[in-house]
Amino acid sequence: MSYNHLTLTERARIEVLRQENYSLRSIARKLKRSVSTISREISRNNLNQSYQAETAQKNYETKRKLCGRPTRFTPELGNIIKYYLKCHWSPEQIVGRLLQNQICFKTIYRWINSNMINFELISCLRQKGKRQKPKKN
Repeated sequence: MSYNHLTLTERARIEVLRQENYSLRSIARKLKRSVSTISREISRNNLNQSYQAETAQKNYETKRKLCGRPTRFTPELGNIIKYYLKCHWSPEQIVGRLLQNQICFKTIYRWINSNMINFELISCLRQKGKRQKPKKN
């Protein structure tokens, strides 16, 4: 079963319909959503007995950012990796040296590409990523 998150426009419609004293069932029918979805949304974001769509959307976005696995990147680790890169080490060699951190060389490339590690000379890297051997059938 797939789930769809409520959008800002749906939240705005919930806010307007709540101000017009529509019941939860009628709001759910108008939005073509489950009554329990509307009920949970209102109870989750009911501030001072009033529902505000923009506040609910901001709460949703902040909670959404906290989802997922946290990164292992720290500024100290970034400085260590940057030092070794300036010494012309490859990310594969750096990973071999930093065994206690248990990071992958692909992670270092990803951090460089996403500018988490401010390494100016990307062209100085030996490879774009480790070359993959063709798989045997």
